[in-house]
Amino acid sequence: MEQIEINVTNIQFPSAGGEQQKVHLHYRLSDPENAVRGDGHVKATLEEYVANAALEDMSALIRSKLMERLA
Repeated sequence: MEQIEINVTNIQFPSAGGEQQKVHLHYRLSDPENAVRGDGHVKATLEEYVANAALEDMSALIRSKLMERLA
């Protein structure tokens, strides 16, 4: 999974009852040979988003959430 490149493509802040509880981080991923490609989104808390606001950090957060999901 370390060789897979993850690019953030969109960030959405859905509101529930006027409060923003979650952030949807949309991404595209591919391996160096383009044999594995995909896209999707993960949900993060607003606190996670703020703590990982730089794109490199956000990609790492997405990678972490994907690994949790695949485990």
